[in-house]
Amino acid sequence: MPDAAIWAIIKKQSVAAAATVTITGVKGSILVSSGRVRIGTSRDPVGAPIFYRDVPLMPSATEKGSSSRWRKMPSH
Repeated sequence: MPDAAIWAIIKKQSVAAAATVTITGVKGSILVSSGRVRIGTSRDPVGAPIFYRDVPLMPSATEKGSSSRWRKMPSH
């Protein structure tokens, strides 16, 4: 999760055009995963908390599965 300063930059720069956010996973100094998402921010206020569903990826053969859960978006 980005800190408040980074999130403010993403929100500001994704109003006129979508921002591409790249997320990388590292273990020590080794890159183990990478993903990209395009985010657009509306100029219109929401006026209410935003909830989203946190759905885990398919567990590997060595991990037990877990159920999804609903989370409230942080209000930075």
